[in-house]
Amino acid sequence: MAQVVNPIYDTVFKYLMQDEKVAKVLIGNILKTKVVSIQMNNNEYSALLPDGKKIFKLDFSATILDRSGRHQLVHIEVQKALEEGEIMRFRSYLGAIYMDETKKYQETVKNPKTKIETVVEQPLPIHSIYILGHELGDIIQVPDNSDYINGLTHTVIFVIAPLIKKNVKTHLDRLLTIFSDTAPNSKFIELDEYYDNSEDYRTIMRVLQKASSDKQLRGNLDLEQYAWVLGQLSF
Repeated sequence: MAQVVNPIYDTVFKYLMQDEKVAKVLIGNILKTKVVSIQMNNNEYSALLPDGKKIFKLDFSATILDRSGRHQLVHIEVQKALEEGEIMRFRSYLGAIYMDETKKYQETVKNPKTKIETVVEQPLPIHSIYILGHELGDIIQVPDNSDYINGLTHTVIFVIAPLIKKNVKTHLDRLLTIFSDTAPNSKFIELDEYYDNSEDYRTIMRVLQKASSDKQLRGNLDLEQYAWVLGQLSF
């Protein structure tokens, strides 16, 4: 067993996701696609809500393979909350993205009749990933829709941390076990280095072990836990 810093903490989670290989592994497996390239945007957001609950958000620009195997530019938003937070705050983040006119790309479209090519602007597809430290009620499954509908909506994926260890079946389940300890007082957790012998798991473990020996990160982790404790005492 290896003792590593707990990635449920914002400080560790950001360190982990700044590593391009780890970001490709986790996001690629969650979205069930190949991430060709990915870059973290410099607009992270962390908020302590009036009720003492905390929300953390990271944004990424990425190129992934779509269902037909073509390269597709996308916006990926990762939000993390240990406790039940304000649904309206989640919605406000998404609203800001929809209003951002830079979240678009140009596509060359050929008219099948005239064969004339025209460059048009298309909205950038949005993928939202929520890593939650609490369970949800009934889950509603929405079937795939047309390109028109997809242009007006976005993909939403929930990672329910408390349920991860209860039903480990797939490769993705094994990767996500790193988030299964959601206790805010657990700055360090024990993970089996050989729990999964895939290169994906080894990539994540290498970065977590590197993070665990980073003095500056460990200092920031102490401050984050202290801020969380103060938030619990103040409300």
